[in-house]
Amino acid sequence: MRLLSKLHDRLGDLWWYTLLLFVAQRVGDVINLFVGLWLVPKYIPQSELGAVLPLTQFVSLVGLPLGIIAIPFMKFLNVYAERGEYGKVKSLLRDVFIGTGIMAILTFLIAYFLLPMLFERVRVANGSLGILIVGVSILSAIAVIFQNAVQGLKLFSATVWFNVVAAPLRLVLMLVFMPFRPLAGYFVGQGAAPGTSVVGAFLALRKKLGRSVKAMPYWKEDGVAMIRYTIPIALCTIFSVVGTSIEQLIIRHRLSEFESAGYYIISRFADISSYLGSVFVIFLFPLASSRKADDVQSTRLLAHSMFGTLAGGLCVTLFLGVCGSWLLTLQEQWRIYASLSWHMVLLSLVNVTTIMNSCFCTFEMAQGRFRFLWYLLPFILLKSAGMYVITGYTYFEGMLPDGFMQAMSEFNPNRLVIVLSSFLGVNIATTLFIVVDLIVRRKRRNSAEEKENA
Repeated sequence: MRLLSKLHDRLGDLWWYTLLLFVAQRVGDVINLFVGLWLVPKYIPQSELGAVLPLTQFVSLVGLPLGIIAIPFMKFLNVYAERGEYGKVKSLLRDVFIGTGIMAILTFLIAYFLLPMLFERVRVANGSLGILIVGVSILSAIAVIFQNAVQGLKLFSATVWFNVVAAPLRLVLMLVFMPFRPLAGYFVGQGAAPGTSVVGAFLALRKKLGRSVKAMPYWKEDGVAMIRYTIPIALCTIFSVVGTSIEQLIIRHRLSEFESAGYYIISRFADISSYLGSVFVIFLFPLASSRKADDVQSTRLLAHSMFGTLAGGLCVTLFLGVCGSWLLTLQEQWRIYASLSWHMVLLSLVNVTTIMNSCFCTFEMAQGRFRFLWYLLPFILLKSAGMYVITGYTYFEGMLPDGFMQAMSEFNPNRLVIVLSSFLGVNIATTLFIVVDLIVRRKRRNSAEEKENA
Protein backbone atom coordinates (compact mmCIF):
# COMPACT_ATOMS: atom_id res chain seq x y z
CA MET A 1 0.00 0.00 0.00
CA ARG A 2 2.88 2.36 0.78
CA LEU A 3 4.34 1.65 -2.66
CA LEU A 4 1.01 2.44 -4.31
CA SER A 5 0.78 5.66 -2.29
CA LYS A 6 4.25 6.72 -3.44
CA LEU A 7 3.34 5.87 -7.03
CA HIS A 8 0.16 7.97 -6.67
CA ASP A 9 2.18 10.93 -5.40
CA ARG A 10 4.71 10.49 -8.18
CA LEU A 11 2.16 10.32 -10.99
CA GLY A 12 -0.26 12.93 -9.65
CA ASP A 13 -4.05 12.68 -9.54
CA LEU A 14 -4.62 13.03 -13.30
CA TRP A 15 -2.42 10.10 -14.36
CA TRP A 16 -3.13 7.96 -11.27
CA TYR A 17 -6.91 7.98 -11.55
CA THR A 18 -6.73 7.91 -15.33
CA LEU A 19 -4.69 4.69 -15.19
CA LEU A 20 -6.99 3.14 -12.56
CA LEU A 21 -10.10 3.94 -14.57
CA PHE A 22 -8.35 2.92 -17.78
CA VAL A 23 -7.67 -0.56 -16.35
CA ALA A 24 -11.22 -0.83 -14.98
CA GLN A 25 -12.72 0.24 -18.30
CA ARG A 26 -10.55 -2.17 -20.26
CA VAL A 27 -11.89 -5.06 -18.19
CA GLY A 28 -15.36 -3.78 -19.05
CA ASP A 29 -14.36 -3.31 -22.69
CA VAL A 30 -13.65 -7.02 -23.06
CA ILE A 31 -17.34 -7.49 -22.28
CA ASN A 32 -18.37 -4.51 -24.41
CA LEU A 33 -16.38 -5.83 -27.38
CA PHE A 34 -18.16 -9.15 -27.04
CA VAL A 35 -21.48 -7.30 -27.03
CA GLY A 36 -20.57 -5.02 -29.94
CA LEU A 37 -18.78 -7.51 -32.17
CA TRP A 38 -20.59 -10.78 -31.46
CA LEU A 39 -23.87 -10.34 -29.63
CA VAL A 40 -25.26 -7.34 -31.55
CA PRO A 41 -24.41 -8.64 -35.08
CA LYS A 42 -25.77 -12.06 -34.09
CA TYR A 43 -29.25 -10.85 -33.18
CA ILE A 44 -29.64 -7.59 -35.12
CA PRO A 45 -29.87 -8.11 -38.92
CA GLN A 46 -27.81 -6.04 -41.36
CA SER A 47 -30.94 -4.11 -42.35
CA GLU A 48 -31.12 -2.66 -38.81
CA LEU A 49 -27.48 -2.87 -37.69
CA GLY A 50 -26.61 0.57 -39.08
CA ALA A 51 -29.40 2.11 -36.97
CA VAL A 52 -27.82 1.12 -33.65
CA LEU A 53 -25.38 4.04 -33.36
CA PRO A 54 -27.79 6.81 -34.52
CA LEU A 55 -30.40 5.55 -32.05
CA THR A 56 -27.78 5.40 -29.30
CA GLN A 57 -26.69 8.96 -30.07
CA PHE A 58 -30.34 10.02 -29.99
CA VAL A 59 -30.30 9.12 -26.29
CA SER A 60 -27.92 12.06 -25.79
CA LEU A 61 -29.97 14.32 -28.04
CA VAL A 62 -33.22 13.66 -26.17
CA GLY A 63 -31.46 14.21 -22.85
CA LEU A 64 -30.01 17.53 -24.02
CA PRO A 65 -32.09 19.76 -21.68
CA LEU A 66 -30.69 17.85 -18.72
CA GLY A 67 -27.18 17.76 -20.16
CA ILE A 68 -26.98 21.53 -20.44
CA ILE A 69 -26.93 21.98 -16.67
CA ALA A 70 -24.46 19.17 -15.98
CA ILE A 71 -21.15 20.99 -16.62
CA PRO A 72 -21.94 24.31 -14.88
CA PHE A 73 -23.32 22.27 -12.00
CA MET A 74 -20.01 20.40 -11.67
CA LYS A 75 -18.02 23.65 -11.97
CA PHE A 76 -19.67 25.35 -8.99
CA LEU A 77 -19.98 22.15 -6.99
CA ASN A 78 -16.21 21.75 -7.39
CA VAL A 79 -15.66 25.38 -6.29
CA TYR A 80 -17.72 24.88 -3.14
CA ALA A 81 -16.00 21.58 -2.39
CA GLU A 82 -12.58 23.23 -2.76
CA ARG A 83 -13.62 25.81 -0.17
CA GLY A 84 -15.05 23.15 2.13
CA GLU A 85 -18.54 24.69 1.80
CA TYR A 86 -20.41 21.39 1.80
CA GLY A 87 -23.62 23.06 2.92
CA LYS A 88 -23.73 24.88 -0.43
CA VAL A 89 -22.91 21.63 -2.20
CA LYS A 90 -25.92 20.01 -0.54
CA SER A 91 -28.21 22.89 -1.51
CA LEU A 92 -26.93 22.87 -5.08
CA LEU A 93 -27.58 19.13 -5.38
CA ARG A 94 -31.11 19.55 -4.04
CA ASP A 95 -31.95 22.34 -6.48
CA VAL A 96 -30.43 20.50 -9.44
CA PHE A 97 -32.58 17.45 -8.73
CA ILE A 98 -35.68 19.66 -8.67
CA GLY A 99 -34.57 21.15 -11.99
CA THR A 100 -34.00 17.66 -13.32
CA GLY A 101 -37.66 16.81 -12.78
CA ILE A 102 -38.72 19.89 -14.74
CA MET A 103 -36.22 19.17 -17.53
CA ALA A 104 -37.52 15.59 -17.78
CA ILE A 105 -40.83 17.01 -19.00
CA LEU A 106 -38.99 18.87 -21.78
CA THR A 107 -37.22 15.63 -22.62
CA PHE A 108 -40.56 13.88 -23.24
CA LEU A 109 -41.71 16.79 -25.43
CA ILE A 110 -38.53 16.70 -27.53
CA ALA A 111 -38.86 12.95 -27.98
CA TYR A 112 -42.52 13.22 -28.95
CA PHE A 113 -41.72 15.46 -31.92
CA LEU A 114 -38.36 14.02 -32.96
CA LEU A 115 -38.82 10.25 -32.63
CA PRO A 116 -41.15 9.74 -35.63
CA MET A 117 -38.77 11.68 -37.89
CA LEU A 118 -35.77 9.75 -36.56
CA PHE A 119 -37.28 6.27 -36.98
CA GLU A 120 -38.29 7.12 -40.54
CA ARG A 121 -34.73 8.16 -41.44
CA VAL A 122 -32.95 5.25 -39.74
CA ARG A 123 -35.44 2.82 -41.30
CA VAL A 124 -36.65 0.92 -38.23
CA ALA A 125 -40.14 0.38 -36.80
CA ASN A 126 -41.06 2.44 -33.73
CA GLY A 127 -43.33 0.31 -31.56
CA SER A 128 -42.33 0.30 -27.89
CA LEU A 129 -38.72 1.11 -28.80
CA GLY A 130 -39.42 4.84 -28.64
CA ILE A 131 -40.64 4.69 -25.04
CA LEU A 132 -37.58 2.64 -24.09
CA ILE A 133 -35.20 5.12 -25.73
CA VAL A 134 -36.82 8.04 -23.89
CA GLY A 135 -36.51 6.15 -20.59
CA VAL A 136 -32.82 5.41 -21.17
CA SER A 137 -32.29 9.06 -22.23
CA ILE A 138 -33.70 10.41 -18.98
CA LEU A 139 -31.83 7.86 -16.88
CA SER A 140 -28.56 8.69 -18.72
CA ALA A 141 -29.06 12.42 -18.22
CA ILE A 142 -29.77 11.96 -14.50
CA ALA A 143 -26.71 9.72 -14.26
CA VAL A 144 -24.55 12.53 -15.68
CA ILE A 145 -25.68 14.78 -12.84
CA PHE A 146 -24.81 12.12 -10.27
CA GLN A 147 -21.46 11.36 -11.95
CA ASN A 148 -20.55 15.04 -12.06
CA ALA A 149 -21.37 15.37 -8.38
CA VAL A 150 -19.05 12.45 -7.58
CA GLN A 151 -16.29 13.88 -9.79
CA GLY A 152 -16.78 17.41 -8.45
CA LEU A 153 -16.27 16.11 -4.92
CA LYS A 154 -13.24 14.14 -6.25
CA LEU A 155 -14.63 10.78 -5.19
CA PHE A 156 -12.67 9.27 -8.05
CA SER A 157 -12.50 5.75 -6.62
CA ALA A 158 -16.31 5.60 -6.82
CA THR A 159 -16.12 6.42 -10.54
CA VAL A 160 -13.74 3.49 -11.00
CA TRP A 161 -16.14 1.11 -9.26
CA PHE A 162 -19.10 2.26 -11.38
CA ASN A 163 -17.24 1.15 -14.49
CA VAL A 164 -16.28 -2.20 -12.96
CA VAL A 165 -19.90 -3.12 -12.19
CA ALA A 166 -21.69 -1.62 -15.23
CA ALA A 167 -20.26 -3.79 -18.03
CA PRO A 168 -21.13 -7.23 -16.55
CA LEU A 169 -24.65 -6.01 -15.72
CA ARG A 170 -25.04 -4.70 -19.27
CA LEU A 171 -24.03 -8.09 -20.69
CA VAL A 172 -26.48 -10.00 -18.48
CA LEU A 173 -29.40 -7.75 -19.45
CA MET A 174 -28.62 -8.06 -23.15
CA LEU A 175 -28.25 -11.84 -22.97
CA VAL A 176 -31.69 -12.04 -21.36
CA PHE A 177 -33.61 -9.62 -23.61
CA MET A 178 -31.91 -9.50 -27.04
CA PRO A 179 -32.96 -13.00 -28.17
CA PHE A 180 -36.61 -11.89 -27.92
CA ARG A 181 -36.43 -8.21 -28.97
CA PRO A 182 -32.97 -7.43 -30.45
CA LEU A 183 -33.04 -3.61 -30.63
CA ALA A 184 -35.18 -3.23 -27.50
CA GLY A 185 -32.92 -5.65 -25.62
CA TYR A 186 -29.90 -3.64 -26.71
CA PHE A 187 -31.31 -0.48 -25.15
CA VAL A 188 -32.33 -2.31 -21.98
CA GLY A 189 -28.62 -3.16 -21.65
CA GLN A 190 -27.68 0.44 -22.40
CA GLY A 191 -29.52 1.46 -19.25
CA ALA A 192 -27.15 -0.63 -17.09
CA ALA A 193 -24.30 1.90 -16.93
CA PRO A 194 -26.39 4.97 -16.01
CA GLY A 195 -28.45 2.90 -13.59
CA THR A 196 -25.30 1.71 -11.84
CA SER A 197 -23.97 5.26 -11.68
CA VAL A 198 -27.17 6.62 -10.15
CA VAL A 199 -27.32 3.98 -7.42
CA GLY A 200 -23.59 4.06 -6.66
CA ALA A 201 -23.34 7.83 -6.69
CA PHE A 202 -26.37 8.17 -4.43
CA LEU A 203 -24.72 5.93 -1.84
CA ALA A 204 -21.38 7.76 -2.13
CA LEU A 205 -22.99 11.20 -1.84
CA ARG A 206 -25.17 10.15 1.05
CA LYS A 207 -22.06 9.14 2.95
CA LYS A 208 -20.24 12.37 2.05
CA LEU A 209 -23.18 14.72 2.61
CA GLY A 210 -25.09 13.11 5.47
CA ARG A 211 -27.35 14.71 8.06
CA SER A 212 -24.38 16.32 9.76
CA VAL A 213 -24.03 18.68 6.77
CA LYS A 214 -26.59 21.50 6.88
CA ALA A 215 -27.79 23.04 3.61
CA MET A 216 -26.59 26.61 3.01
CA PRO A 217 -27.89 29.18 0.49
CA TYR A 218 -25.70 29.97 -2.53
CA TRP A 219 -27.87 31.70 -5.16
CA LYS A 220 -27.65 35.25 -3.82
CA GLU A 221 -23.86 35.10 -3.86
CA ASP A 222 -23.24 33.14 -7.06
CA GLY A 223 -26.50 33.19 -9.05
CA VAL A 224 -25.36 35.79 -11.60
CA ALA A 225 -22.03 34.02 -12.10
CA MET A 226 -23.85 30.72 -12.66
CA ILE A 227 -26.07 32.24 -15.35
CA ARG A 228 -23.10 33.84 -17.12
CA TYR A 229 -21.24 30.54 -17.02
CA THR A 230 -24.23 28.47 -18.17
CA ILE A 231 -25.03 30.47 -21.35
CA PRO A 232 -21.81 29.61 -23.26
CA ILE A 233 -21.91 26.08 -21.84
CA ALA A 234 -25.43 25.69 -23.22
CA LEU A 235 -24.29 26.88 -26.66
CA CYS A 236 -21.35 24.50 -26.67
CA THR A 237 -23.42 21.53 -25.46
CA ILE A 238 -26.26 22.11 -27.93
CA PHE A 239 -23.93 22.45 -30.93
CA SER A 240 -21.85 19.46 -29.88
CA VAL A 241 -24.70 17.02 -29.18
CA VAL A 242 -26.80 18.08 -32.18
CA GLY A 243 -23.71 18.00 -34.41
CA THR A 244 -22.76 14.48 -33.33
CA SER A 245 -26.36 13.32 -33.79
CA ILE A 246 -26.39 14.68 -37.36
CA GLU A 247 -23.08 12.96 -38.10
CA GLN A 248 -24.45 9.59 -36.98
CA LEU A 249 -27.65 10.22 -38.93
CA ILE A 250 -25.65 10.92 -42.10
CA ILE A 251 -24.07 7.47 -41.87
CA ARG A 252 -27.43 5.72 -41.67
CA HIS A 253 -29.60 8.07 -43.75
CA ARG A 254 -27.29 8.88 -46.65
CA LEU A 255 -25.09 5.82 -47.06
CA SER A 256 -25.97 2.37 -48.32
CA GLU A 257 -27.25 -0.34 -46.01
CA PHE A 258 -23.94 -2.18 -46.41
CA GLU A 259 -21.77 0.81 -45.50
CA SER A 260 -23.93 1.92 -42.58
CA ALA A 261 -23.86 -1.61 -41.13
CA GLY A 262 -20.13 -1.86 -41.87
CA TYR A 263 -19.57 1.44 -40.10
CA TYR A 264 -21.01 -0.09 -36.93
CA ILE A 265 -18.62 -3.06 -37.12
CA ILE A 266 -15.46 -1.05 -37.86
CA SER A 267 -16.37 1.55 -35.23
CA ARG A 268 -16.16 -1.15 -32.54
CA PHE A 269 -12.46 -1.52 -33.39
CA ALA A 270 -11.76 2.15 -34.20
CA ASP A 271 -13.26 3.33 -30.90
CA ILE A 272 -10.36 1.62 -29.08
CA SER A 273 -8.18 4.56 -30.17
CA SER A 274 -10.19 6.89 -27.91
CA TYR A 275 -10.12 4.70 -24.80
CA LEU A 276 -7.22 6.47 -23.06
CA GLY A 277 -8.27 9.97 -24.09
CA SER A 278 -11.87 9.54 -22.91
CA VAL A 279 -10.56 8.71 -19.43
CA PHE A 280 -8.44 11.89 -19.40
CA VAL A 281 -11.57 13.94 -20.15
CA ILE A 282 -13.42 12.46 -17.15
CA PHE A 283 -10.83 13.62 -14.61
CA LEU A 284 -9.53 16.72 -16.38
CA PHE A 285 -12.46 19.00 -15.53
CA PRO A 286 -12.44 18.72 -11.71
CA LEU A 287 -8.63 18.77 -11.57
CA ALA A 288 -8.29 21.77 -13.88
CA SER A 289 -11.19 23.59 -12.23
CA SER A 290 -9.38 23.63 -8.90
CA ARG A 291 -6.31 25.44 -10.31
CA LYS A 292 -5.75 29.05 -11.35
CA ALA A 293 -5.92 29.89 -15.06
CA ASP A 294 -2.24 30.87 -15.24
CA ASP A 295 -0.99 28.01 -13.09
CA VAL A 296 1.89 26.10 -14.72
CA GLN A 297 0.57 22.81 -13.30
CA SER A 298 -2.80 23.50 -14.88
CA THR A 299 -1.28 23.98 -18.34
CA ARG A 300 0.72 20.81 -17.82
CA LEU A 301 -2.54 18.93 -17.18
CA LEU A 302 -3.80 19.99 -20.60
CA ALA A 303 -0.53 19.05 -22.32
CA HIS A 304 -0.45 15.62 -20.68
CA SER A 305 -4.06 14.87 -21.58
CA MET A 306 -3.76 15.97 -25.22
CA PHE A 307 -0.40 14.31 -25.91
CA GLY A 308 -1.42 11.20 -23.96
CA THR A 309 -4.55 10.96 -26.11
CA LEU A 310 -2.52 11.45 -29.30
CA ALA A 311 0.19 8.93 -28.41
CA GLY A 312 -2.22 6.21 -27.27
CA GLY A 313 -4.55 6.80 -30.21
CA LEU A 314 -1.81 6.70 -32.85
CA CYS A 315 -0.54 3.37 -31.50
CA VAL A 316 -4.01 1.87 -31.94
CA THR A 317 -4.36 3.49 -35.38
CA LEU A 318 -1.05 2.00 -36.51
CA PHE A 319 -2.15 -1.44 -35.32
CA LEU A 320 -5.44 -1.13 -37.21
CA GLY A 321 -3.58 -0.03 -40.34
CA VAL A 322 -1.36 -3.11 -40.21
CA CYS A 323 -3.84 -5.70 -38.90
CA GLY A 324 -7.27 -4.28 -39.81
CA SER A 325 -7.87 -6.54 -42.80
CA TRP A 326 -6.85 -9.59 -40.77
CA LEU A 327 -9.14 -8.64 -37.87
CA LEU A 328 -12.18 -8.46 -40.11
CA THR A 329 -11.55 -11.98 -41.41
CA LEU A 330 -11.64 -13.58 -37.95
CA GLN A 331 -15.44 -13.88 -37.81
CA GLU A 332 -17.94 -14.70 -40.51
CA GLN A 333 -20.18 -11.84 -39.37
CA TRP A 334 -17.34 -9.34 -39.97
CA ARG A 335 -15.86 -10.86 -43.11
CA ILE A 336 -18.30 -9.25 -45.51
CA TYR A 337 -16.99 -5.84 -44.35
CA ALA A 338 -13.30 -6.62 -44.99
CA SER A 339 -13.27 -4.10 -47.85
CA LEU A 340 -13.81 -1.36 -45.23
CA SER A 341 -10.60 -2.17 -43.31
CA TRP A 342 -8.84 1.08 -44.28
CA HIS A 343 -11.90 3.00 -43.22
CA MET A 344 -11.04 1.89 -39.68
CA VAL A 345 -7.82 3.91 -39.89
CA LEU A 346 -9.71 7.02 -40.96
CA LEU A 347 -12.33 6.54 -38.24
CA SER A 348 -9.63 5.91 -35.64
CA LEU A 349 -7.95 9.22 -36.54
CA VAL A 350 -11.33 10.97 -36.39
CA ASN A 351 -11.80 9.60 -32.86
CA VAL A 352 -8.30 10.62 -31.73
CA THR A 353 -8.62 14.19 -32.98
CA THR A 354 -12.14 14.48 -31.55
CA ILE A 355 -10.96 13.48 -28.06
CA MET A 356 -7.91 15.76 -28.27
CA ASN A 357 -10.17 18.69 -29.07
CA SER A 358 -12.53 17.62 -26.28
CA CYS A 359 -9.62 17.71 -23.81
CA PHE A 360 -8.95 21.33 -24.75
CA CYS A 361 -12.62 22.34 -24.58
CA THR A 362 -13.06 20.59 -21.23
CA PHE A 363 -9.97 22.33 -19.87
CA GLU A 364 -11.14 25.76 -21.06
CA MET A 365 -14.62 25.30 -19.61
CA ALA A 366 -13.11 24.20 -16.31
CA GLN A 367 -11.07 27.40 -16.30
CA GLY A 368 -14.14 29.51 -17.16
CA ARG A 369 -12.79 30.59 -20.56
CA PHE A 370 -15.01 30.43 -23.65
CA ARG A 371 -13.08 32.31 -26.33
CA PHE A 372 -12.59 29.00 -28.15
CA LEU A 373 -16.29 28.97 -29.08
CA TRP A 374 -15.76 31.52 -31.86
CA TYR A 375 -13.90 28.97 -33.95
CA LEU A 376 -15.28 25.71 -32.47
CA LEU A 377 -18.95 26.35 -33.26
CA PRO A 378 -18.38 27.15 -36.99
CA PHE A 379 -16.30 23.98 -37.32
CA ILE A 380 -19.09 21.90 -35.73
CA LEU A 381 -21.57 23.39 -38.21
CA LEU A 382 -19.22 22.72 -41.11
CA LYS A 383 -18.63 19.14 -40.01
CA SER A 384 -22.26 18.15 -39.44
CA ALA A 385 -24.75 20.39 -41.22
CA GLY A 386 -22.35 20.99 -44.13
CA MET A 387 -21.91 17.28 -44.79
CA TYR A 388 -25.65 16.64 -44.43
CA VAL A 389 -26.32 19.22 -47.16
CA ILE A 390 -23.56 17.89 -49.43
CA THR A 391 -24.67 14.27 -49.12
CA GLY A 392 -28.26 15.41 -49.80
CA TYR A 393 -27.33 17.35 -52.92
CA THR A 394 -30.16 15.74 -54.91
CA TYR A 395 -32.62 17.97 -53.06
CA PHE A 396 -31.23 20.91 -55.04
CA GLU A 397 -31.96 19.37 -58.44
CA GLY A 398 -33.56 22.03 -60.62
CA MET A 399 -32.15 24.84 -58.45
CA LEU A 400 -28.48 24.32 -59.36
CA PRO A 401 -26.88 24.06 -62.83
CA ASP A 402 -27.21 20.66 -64.51
CA GLY A 403 -23.43 20.49 -65.01
CA PHE A 404 -22.84 20.85 -61.28
CA MET A 405 -25.43 18.18 -60.48
CA GLN A 406 -23.87 15.84 -63.03
CA ALA A 407 -20.40 16.38 -61.51
CA MET A 408 -21.73 15.70 -58.00
CA SER A 409 -23.46 12.54 -59.22
CA GLU A 410 -20.23 11.25 -60.77
CA PHE A 411 -18.21 12.13 -57.65
CA ASN A 412 -20.88 10.59 -55.34
CA PRO A 413 -20.27 12.12 -51.89
CA ASN A 414 -22.55 9.49 -50.34
CA ARG A 415 -19.63 7.18 -49.61
CA LEU A 416 -18.19 6.30 -46.23
CA VAL A 417 -14.65 7.22 -47.25
CA ILE A 418 -15.77 10.73 -48.27
CA VAL A 419 -17.75 11.29 -45.08
CA LEU A 420 -14.93 10.10 -42.80
CA SER A 421 -12.28 12.06 -44.73
CA SER A 422 -14.38 15.21 -44.39
CA PHE A 423 -14.84 14.67 -40.66
CA LEU A 424 -11.10 14.14 -40.23
CA GLY A 425 -10.24 17.25 -42.24
CA VAL A 426 -12.51 19.45 -40.11
CA ASN A 427 -11.11 17.89 -36.90
CA ILE A 428 -7.51 18.55 -37.97
CA ALA A 429 -8.37 22.15 -38.85
CA THR A 430 -9.95 22.56 -35.38
CA THR A 431 -6.82 21.11 -33.73
CA LEU A 432 -4.60 23.52 -35.66
CA PHE A 433 -6.70 26.47 -34.47
CA ILE A 434 -6.36 25.18 -30.91
CA VAL A 435 -2.56 24.93 -31.24
CA VAL A 436 -2.36 28.46 -32.65
CA ASP A 437 -4.60 29.71 -29.83
CA LEU A 438 -2.31 28.11 -27.22
CA ILE A 439 0.85 29.48 -28.85
CA VAL A 440 -0.55 33.02 -29.04
CA ARG A 441 -1.72 32.81 -25.44
CA ARG A 442 1.69 31.63 -24.26
CA LYS A 443 3.48 34.45 -26.08
CA ARG A 444 1.16 37.01 -24.54
CA ARG A 445 1.72 35.56 -21.08
CA ASN A 446 5.50 35.58 -21.53
CA SER A 447 5.37 39.15 -22.83
CA ALA A 448 3.32 40.23 -19.81
CA GLU A 449 5.76 38.55 -17.45
CA GLU A 450 8.72 40.27 -19.13
CA LYS A 451 7.04 43.65 -18.70
CA GLU A 452 6.38 42.97 -15.03
CA ASN A 453 9.97 41.90 -14.46
CA ALA A 454 11.23 44.99 -16.29
